[in-house]
Order: sequence, then structure tokens, then C-alpha cells
Amino acid sequence: MSTPTPALTEPVSPEWLTNALRQSGVLAEGRVVSVEQSANSAFNSAACHLQVAYSADAVPNAPRQLFIKRNLAEPWAVRAGAREVAFYQVASTMAPPLSMLVPCYGASFDATSGDSWLLLRDVSETHEGPVTREQSMAGVGVPSDAQLRAIVEALARLHAAWWEHPALGTGALLVSEWYRDHEHFAATLGEFASNWTTLQQSSGATLPAATTTLGHAALGSLPHIWNRLLAERMAAKRHLTISHGDCYLSQFLCPKPDSPDDATYLIDFQGACGDLPAMDLVFLFATFWTPAQRHEHDRERRLLRLYHDALVRHGITGYGWDELVTDYRIALAFMLFYPVWDATNGSKREYWEPKLRCLASAADDWDCRELFASVAR
Repeated sequence: MSTPTPALTEPVSPEWLTNALRQSGVLAEGRVVSVEQSANSAFNSAACHLQVAYSADAVPNAPRQLFIKRNLAEPWAVRAGAREVAFYQVASTMAPPLSMLVPCYGASFDATSGDSWLLLRDVSETHEGPVTREQSMAGVGVPSDAQLRAIVEALARLHAAWWEHPALGTGALLVSEWYRDHEHFAATLGEFASNWTTLQQSSGATLPAATTTLGHAALGSLPHIWNRLLAERMAAKRHLTISHGDCYLSQFLCPKPDSPDDATYLIDFQGACGDLPAMDLVFLFATFWTPAQRHEHDRERRLLRLYHDALVRHGITGYGWDELVTDYRIALAFMLFYPVWDATNGSKREYWEPKLRCLASAADDWDCRELFASVAR
């Protein structure tokens, strides 16, 4: 029997939390006697931190600090909550446990009401983000090399565990709507073209000429990329894995100095879907890093090599370095239109313009124009 979602307007009660923890198997004895709740600044969910006290007969290792997410009422937030719950429910069945995920003590979605909840360990005392959103936007969002290696390892292990998983494309864990099938790709292409025209009309005169020509070339090539490189692959779900869907560096939590927990975690799977493995990598390395940051000590290529080596080490075969590079170039071609969407949907220029500039420079560095020409031949 599932535990109903506590109403957004109500605090989490000791009774509700006792029932949730019992169903998760972490509170075999005793009960929650009090819950202190403090707000979290998340804008895409109703999230809060819980400080928990138990009765004297409770198991001694019952979690004292918890984090609960409940969906907002908007339709997009209901869908996002369903995706995240589905992700954690499937992940909970995997063995060995996925160590890059914060321990989860329950996840539930009610299809009738649209309500969802997710209960996690609160690791805010032991972990912190390697960079902030503001640092990324300011062009200073490069974590330490040790943190980057741990982030790449965590992402590769996640992707390897979900590689061609039968849950991809089912339930709430659908394949990316950009190219799930022909109908979705056609809708994506239409939206990209409309947004690109709108941006050109409003800001085109101030966009660099090279970015303008790159955008036109990318738009013209996407039908060929779909027909030659994606259509059959999406139908077969070949070399697809789970994609975080919003995999910026700020979505990771790295251990603080002297933390007793040395895991690197990835959080916030509201956009989880089946996708190219390189899509998350483009979010990480190309969306806000300047050419100088990507090229310093060969950072971008070196991290991509580390990622591919980790995939192989974790059992992925038949997906070589060349395949990863091609996927990275495909992901860049699609991701060029992400900041265009931002620009035409109300984002401030100081947010979308650095993204577009960085992605355009990465597309040129990875010879995406050559890819555009080759698929059209």
C-alpha cells in the first residue's frame, strides 16, 4: 500500500513519516515522535529539510536528517514529479545499489491526483555543489580537477547501469522528446526553426555572423542527422541510456573536506529520459565553459576520454571512442537551440547569450560543420 502524499500546505507529520520509513524498511521498530521542517530554496518543487527524532525503541541507525520533495501544481511539475519517481523506483531495483544517488527512502506518484513525493537522505552537512549557477553564468564555473574526475566517474557509472535498460521508453521514462520518433522530431524541428527565426528578428543583428551561419547550417542538417544517424537507433533504443536532462555541474554534490561520506552524488532527476550518453556531457562541458576553459590542459577532451574509459571499465562494449565523439557532435547540434529556446521564452540575455556563445564555440571546435556537410552528402 502506498503512502499518500502530504498536502503542500501541511507540514510533514510524525505519523506520515513513520509510515513512509516503515514501508521503506529502515524503521522496523519504533516511530517518529517529532519532525522539524525547514525550507529549501528550490524553485521547481516544494522541497524542505527534515530534522527527525525517534522513540527510544527505534533502531539506532534510523536517518535523522531527511529531504522531501513534493511536486508543484503546474502540469509540467506533475510530469516532472512522475519522471523522478519512476527513475528512483527503477533505480531501487538495481544491484549493486547506485552509489552516485543520494539514498532514497521512498518515492510515490498518484496518477489520479498527480501528486508525488520523494524522500531522500539530507546530505547538506557533508556535501556541497562544486560550482553555483551564478558562477557558471559568470564564466568561473570550473571545479577542481579532483572534483571533475569524480563527477565523470559518477556519471559514467550511472550511464553504464542504465545502458539500454528495458525501462527506457516505458512509463514516465520516455526517450527524449526531441527525437523519440519521426513525429516528435518533426515537432522539434518546427519549434527550433520558429524560435531561431524569432531570435534572429529580435537579436539577430547583434549575434556574431559565425553564430548565425552555424545556426542556419545546424537547422538545415538536423533532418539528415535524424534520417541517417538517429531514426533507426531510436526505434531500437540502441546505445541509449538514462539522461539527467539538466546535467549542469551545479546538479552534483561533492564531499566537503573531511566529510565521512566520500561519494559524489547527482541529484534532481525531474528531466530523466532515455537519450544519447553524450547529451549529459554537453551540459557539463560545453554549455557554460569558454574555449579557454575547455582547452586548458586539454580539459574537455581529457574528461571525455576518462568518461569513455569508465564506461568500458563498467562493462559497456561495442561503443567506441569514435561513436562517443559522433554523439557529442550530434548533441551539440541539438543543444545549440536550447539557449535559443531560453531567449524566446523569457530568459534574460545574460543567461542565454553565454550559453549560446559557449555552445557555438564548442560546435566549431568539434567540427560540427563538417558533420553537417557529411550527413547531407
